[in-house]
Amino acid sequence: ALAAYFQDNNDDTYADRGFAQTIEEIFGFFAGAGYAPERAYATNSVDPRYWNDGTAIPAHLRMPGFPWDGDAADISAMLNTGSFLLAHRDHGDSGGWSHPAYTTAHIAALANGDLLPVVFSINCQTGWFDRETDEEGAGTTGECFSEQFLLKSGGGAVGVFGASRNSPSWPNNDLLLGMLDCVWPDMIPGYPTAADAEAAALAGSRRLGWMLNYGKLRVLDQWPTELDATPNLDNIRVHQREFEIYNLLGDPTLRIRTRAPLWFTLHLDIFTAYLTEYRIEVPPALSGSVLALVQDGSVVAKTVAAKGAAVFTLAPGQTLQPGDETYITAEGEGHLPVREKVVFDPKSVPVCSLYCLEVPTDAAGPSAITRFEVLPDGDLAEKSILASDGADLAMTSPSGFTATRRHLFAGHNTSGEIEMFEFGAGGELRRIAAAPTKGGTPAYLAADEAGERLFAATADGLVETFLIGGAGLAPLEPTPLKEGTARDIATFSRLGRTFLYVGSQSNPPGILIYQVKGDALAPVGLVDLSNLGGSRSGAELEVAPKAARLYMRDLDAGVFAFSINPATGELAPIKGSPFAAGGFGSAMRMSRDTRFLYAAYSPVGSAAELIASFAVSDVTGALAKTGDVEAPRATLDLAADIAGRMLYAASRADDILVRYAVNPDNGTLKYAGTTTTGTKTIAPAALWAR
Repeated sequence: ALAAYFQDNNDDTYADRGFAQTIEEIFGFFAGAGYAPERAYATNSVDPRYWNDGTAIPAHLRMPGFPWDGDAADISAMLNTGSFLLAHRDHGDSGGWSHPAYTTAHIAALANGDLLPVVFSINCQTGWFDRETDEEGAGTTGECFSEQFLLKSGGGAVGVFGASRNSPSWPNNDLLLGMLDCVWPDMIPGYPTAADAEAAALAGSRRLGWMLNYGKLRVLDQWPTELDATPNLDNIRVHQREFEIYNLLGDPTLRIRTRAPLWFTLHLDIFTAYLTEYRIEVPPALSGSVLALVQDGSVVAKTVAAKGAAVFTLAPGQTLQPGDETYITAEGEGHLPVREKVVFDPKSVPVCSLYCLEVPTDAAGPSAITRFEVLPDGDLAEKSILASDGADLAMTSPSGFTATRRHLFAGHNTSGEIEMFEFGAGGELRRIAAAPTKGGTPAYLAADEAGERLFAATADGLVETFLIGGAGLAPLEPTPLKEGTARDIATFSRLGRTFLYVGSQSNPPGILIYQVKGDALAPVGLVDLSNLGGSRSGAELEVAPKAARLYMRDLDAGVFAFSINPATGELAPIKGSPFAAGGFGSAMRMSRDTRFLYAAYSPVGSAAELIASFAVSDVTGALAKTGDVEAPRATLDLAADIAGRMLYAASRADDILVRYAVNPDNGTLKYAGTTTTGTKTIAPAALWAR
């Protein structure tokens, strides 16, 4: 809905201002963009013929074919039948618009119900929200025009842009066009340029506050130095005046709708519930939608949908109680909000699955992946074994072991292949395919956060990259390591960038840093651990993604902690590194909530094996040792369940999995039992909890 005034005070058929020309430009844009704009134009001219710049008005606006008799009834009719946007250019005061005349009395008579537009009241004074207390308007009672639009019961507007004082006419045109260009970037061709960094950062947003700031930046672009000649303004610049007097009455984070909203469809029949993690499938087109898990009126978890799913993770120690009313709410871009009830019993399902890679105890030979369900009490229930002599798996002595949300990967020690599996709805594994490597044994594997790329450090000093697809792995060009051989690899993603970290057993020992650029890895640098007290870089790296930190186990010195620069990937040692564990390290794992870190080690001069627990400072990332517990012999790997209540240790020498209960206050461990696998000639070597 568009309203404007053709002002021709000397009746020479030329417009004195740019009111109607600006609005007609907007009308033409929307008509060409598939909308159905409507006009309400008024004039004091006998015969409008020319815009202020001397160009002739379009033939379809010439009298008598176009009447130029727009009035309040036309504006109300446009709003009552439903308009998402109402823009006006003309004069105004705190009580309303001059031409077409539209006042607070007309707002009071509106009957547009919940068909609420965003109003662009670009004229003088209609946003004078402080007139009750302002010196000039002191004693005035009642709300101004823009306030009454917003406060109208049973109709009105959802947000109103307006000026709190007199406003400059020509910059107002640029302000309005700029605000609309924020949402529809072709409204002003060629703007913003690369030099307009602030505007470029806002471009494309539909949030009302962003639109206003973008419009003001357009005024600055067009009126950078001109002074305002209005008396008593101390010759401030025009753009400063626009910056100060134009406000949004409404929610600045609200997004203006640019098309009719769609229904949000939730597939609640495809709902996976664990004790602390809940997953629901959503259409891929709804990636970016905000969902909340609500129980008894309280929000217990929030998440953003990505890649066709929304995954809620509860805080440590928090669970949903059976029988309580539980709802999922969803708010998606361009969709109506939805609230759906969910019925489930969280105690009837396992906490998570634990996958155990088992390899021969004596020599190279058949291997297997055993899947356990982690029960609510932390015990393990063996569910399946994929053995090398079965139809689903054919591998020998695997090495690397890692997973994404959808896939599990295991490296072949002898064949140099990487086996790829898909997780089923119940945690079962389905073999997809095996992909060969160029550098031999894929000793270490890591996937990016999005689950789109897999990285493999191979025995021949290569880092190989694979694209993860539904049918398997697609190899990209490998990257030779510049220093030594890899000990472990890990990834970190932030700000649209992904970095790969390689623990390098070189001289000096260190951590190699690469950035993923297109299909290649670009070197970033090397962290020299010898300068920090390190002797031999460890075989394990752990990343705390939300806190942007990396931890590395040195074979002798302990655990190094680093903060990650999200923009460059560079590492800065955290004060206190290395944090001593107490001996020769063999395995390391961080809890899912990154509050605790565990390191298996052998004390110097002792045959004993222990697991040290550390509390992680949420402020600095520094480690504070909280205790030791006896570990099984030859502990090769550790895994923490997703509930943060249990830690599992894989013993190659004793062919068992040992369970430990986690103290939620300080992370210390208490022995909780052992589990023997169903295999006889192979022993646990690597673990992954999901």
